[in-house]
Amino acid sequence: MRRLTLALLGTGALALPARAQQVPGRDLLEFPVAAMGEPAALAREAGGGLWNPAQARLDSGRVRLSAVALNTPIEQGVASFYLAANAQAGRAGVLTLSVLRALVTDLLRTETDPQSLGDEIPYRTTVLSAGLSRAVRGMHVGATLRHRSGLVDVDRGSATSLDAGVAIDSVGRFPLRVGASTFLFSPWSRTRERARFSAAADYAVFARGSREARVGASLAHSEQAGSERYLYASGRWGWLTARGGMATEHYAGRSTERMRMGFGLQYSRYQVGVAREESGAGLGPSYQFMLTSVFK
Repeated sequence: MRRLTLALLGTGALALPARAQQVPGRDLLEFPVAAMGEPAALAREAGGGLWNPAQARLDSGRVRLSAVALNTPIEQGVASFYLAANAQAGRAGVLTLSVLRALVTDLLRTETDPQSLGDEIPYRTTVLSAGLSRAVRGMHVGATLRHRSGLVDVDRGSATSLDAGVAIDSVGRFPLRVGASTFLFSPWSRTRERARFSAAADYAVFARGSREARVGASLAHSEQAGSERYLYASGRWGWLTARGGMATEHYAGRSTERMRMGFGLQYSRYQVGVAREESGAGLGPSYQFMLTSVFK
């Protein structure tokens, strides 16, 4: 996913809303928050179905609560916080409520010299989501209504989107998982929001009880923000999960490669996780920390 730099934040980002009348802060959502080394269309470890509404599922219990925090190097200063709740709603499926907030810290206001002037420039966005997912004829489908607001300096904006997703855990007798989804798809306000379209598949090359190994690939395209290909492998050994791979982003005729990895640990009804991703821009890596819990 495309990365921010201070130059873009301090100059180009302030001009974008006026040029395209877009809701501010969309670039802050190009970081893979709540995807713990997973491709977007198959991301379900953090719960909530942020990237694919069909992945908001409950394998056990009636309620699942999730919290994720993402932080980037100080040169970028981006921080994201994600909270989600999944609740079983009988035959209707699984109801989901979530909030995602992303912001830039220490973005100073300057003129012709490095001396800061006054307060920091506010640059943030918030996404509120409410969705429903359910199993239908051997697959999982889901839909989520989202409202995103953003602020950069004195410019504010908001837009509503409706996302959908599908996930299949096996294709016939083959241990092949497939997923596809949209994120911030808003056909009624195309000039104010940039949608992201994702698809992914992985195959179990080894599976025995609580142990398995999978290899997979994903493709994603964000309007006006390029595309990404992710080749990865994942493994599970009882209560431990691990995954990692190489993400290649294509934007404005240039390609950038980044290593991405994630680890998860299950203990009783709790699951913790950590993920790491290179910046691909000569900066330090970003980190994510996750905690989820299931209640009966």
